[in-house]
Amino acid sequence: MTDRMPGGRPGGTTSPAWAPSPGSRAHIPGGLRPLVRAPGEVQFGLTARGPIVSGLTTAEIGLLSRLDGRQAVAGTFRDAADAGVAAARWHELLDLLRRLEVLRVAPADDGPLPVGIEGEGPLADSVSRALRRSGLVPVPSRPGAAPAPPVEPAPVLVVLVGSPAVDPRRGDPWLAAGVPHLPVSPGGGHATVGPLVSGRRQPCLWCLDRHRSDRDAAWPTVMAQAATPAPASTGALGAVDPLARPPASGPPRHAGVPPGSGDVVDPALADVVAGSVAAIARSLVDGHRPPPGVSVDVCLPWPRMDHRRWQVHPACDRHGAAPADTDSDPDSDPGSTDAAPPGLARRQHPVGRGRAPHLV
Repeated sequence: MTDRMPGGRPGGTTSPAWAPSPGSRAHIPGGLRPLVRAPGEVQFGLTARGPIVSGLTTAEIGLLSRLDGRQAVAGTFRDAADAGVAAARWHELLDLLRRLEVLRVAPADDGPLPVGIEGEGPLADSVSRALRRSGLVPVPSRPGAAPAPPVEPAPVLVVLVGSPAVDPRRGDPWLAAGVPHLPVSPGGGHATVGPLVSGRRQPCLWCLDRHRSDRDAAWPTVMAQAATPAPASTGALGAVDPLARPPASGPPRHAGVPPGSGDVVDPALADVVAGSVAAIARSLVDGHRPPPGVSVDVCLPWPRMDHRRWQVHPACDRHGAAPADTDSDPDSDPGSTDAAPPGLARRQHPVGRGRAPHLV
């Protein structure tokens, strides 16, 4: 079945002008490389949701096929000029592909980007390996280490590995510093990744804790036994001792073992989870953020992956005024339009001449 959109730009929405930063590099991932369907028409990748763009010239198709990230964006404009493609036209085409999430634009290479890892054990090791393969630098951050994490500049993300649960207090210093952090909670043949906490208008670890307490009065007692202890300090943010603070509710959490050090995680599950974490981290670096409040549950033996959408809890004091949609069910299915990963429900825009792109 083919959904062909009419020509001309859809009305009602506008996109801000795209201005790539100096030295930034643009590339089309190998799995989305342009494949010619007909004269002037290409599709990106082989998936059902891969966009199809028509109205292209042979020169433009050739230029797109060379977007492998080895050249700065400015250099692609020089190539376009040499091929007879006007700068405005090339800018419009790149912007279209960026908005369709086909084109990845990375900032200028200022050296490897650090990702903090709070936790030890097999799962933390798997996450570190996956991050390295993605071109990022995992920096261990262990309880009692000083500083923790010892990175400069600040990490683009901190991964909090639980054993099996993540103590909400572990997110407090990162939330205060505005550093995105991602909880990872393994348990038997199941693990949960997220939700990513990247701002005070998104659900934090305390929101999850409160939602679970609302649904299960015994949750604080269970959490006290299962939660990973918070690290003793985080030097990057000053002397912070989350364990010295009383928990928001329930009995104190246990302490004395490194996060994740006692975990025995199925190797296959660890690899799937680590790949998911690396994909999220890489997406952040490339400027793509996951939808707010969405966690991913990974289960064996298939494996199965389910999305779960969380909201800011109205009683959580980490957020100030809560957004108006906080009364949503925290277990609601994020497969609906408002919670689908970016791009799955988005309408494409035309290149500016010829037929509009369409989905197959």
